[in-house]
Amino acid sequence: MKEGFLVSAAVFVLLSAVFSVNVLSQAAGCVEGTTRACGPDLGVCMAGISSCVGGKWSECVGAKGPESEYDICGNRKDDNCDGNTDEGCSGYEQRCSDGERNWNELGVDCGGSCPESCAEMPWIWLMVIGFGLFIFAVALHYKNRSGGMIESESIGTD
Repeated sequence: MKEGFLVSAAVFVLLSAVFSVNVLSQAAGCVEGTTRACGPDLGVCMAGISSCVGGKWSECVGAKGPESEYDICGNRKDDNCDGNTDEGCSGYEQRCSDGERNWNELGVDCGGSCPESCAEMPWIWLMVIGFGLFIFAVALHYKNRSGGMIESESIGTD
């Protein structure tokens, strides 16, 4: 009887010690080596992992945040990770084709919640400049091939 009591008391003391360490560790921040999900896990967002290091939670690693401040209408996704799909999109077809920059559009009828992205066109200028440089290089090549003269017949000898 006395031995059973001693075993029970020892188990109680051991469990109390383990419980106290865990409670104190959690009060200080976290239990060393544990991990937890962090960041949003709604819509297109994905939660990451935070680890307990030195009694503190680490930075959130691997989380994917929202793709947009607004839901992009018509794609049936929760782009802003608020748990709602395409909210505020009723009548977007008309608003995104009215020829005006309104609503939350980034350009005229594009960007924001409109499904059409706003295409910037610096590539057109790059193409024009590139084509001009190409023509200049071809002219320079023919000038060098003809000995410094572009039209060799134009110089007459008397």
